[in-house]
Amino acid sequence: MSHGHHLLPGQILHHGDQDAAASHYLKKAAKLKSGSNTPGRSNAGSVTAKQIREIAEAKMKDLNANDIDGAMQIILGSARSMGIEVKG
Repeated sequence: MSHGHHLLPGQILHHGDQDAAASHYLKKAAKLKSGSNTPGRSNAGSVTAKQIREIAEAKMKDLNANDIDGAMQIILGSARSMGIEVKG
């Protein structure tokens, strides 16, 4: 990603966030301070599939994935482990 990138709907990523962890992006997208205390039993919040894709694109260079679909699966796993539901 280049510096100063701009996203429209969701506005998850901002200049200076490039090195943040995926959990930071997920919490920001779901408007949370922290994940669920009991993932799998209670949802802390939700994000959209589009937001998952945006996060995967931003974190692609840091993830052990061959393509965007693989990166999205990694981010989806992180969301599940935090108790964040993915809608759409």
